[in-house]
Amino acid sequence: MSIDTILDEMESCIDHWEDAASLQATLDANYKSWEAAQKLALMDSGESGVKSENQVRSQPKWKKLYVDLQMQNISVEKANRQIKLLQNRFEAARTAAADARKVV
Repeated sequence: MSIDTILDEMESCIDHWEDAASLQATLDANYKSWEAAQKLALMDSGESGVKSENQVRSQPKWKKLYVDLQMQNISVEKANRQIKLLQNRFEAARTAAADARKVV
């Protein structure tokens, strides 16, 4: 794989990471905001903090928001690992090119 090809792939992976990280930030904010609003509403109606939290986390919507957030966290981490792998390939290709220049 040529250095130019690796750089093109790396640029594409960085763009993907940026999109995934942006979505992750949005999902995180939505999840935390929804959970806090639900808990506050229950506490305002007289429930304890612990009981309110348990009630909120037992709702199907909480599970969906939480799982969506965790899956996006995985997507961001996967993109990070792909970028690191491409960085390693780039260094290997660069070293091979430098070694080839010395052999001649």
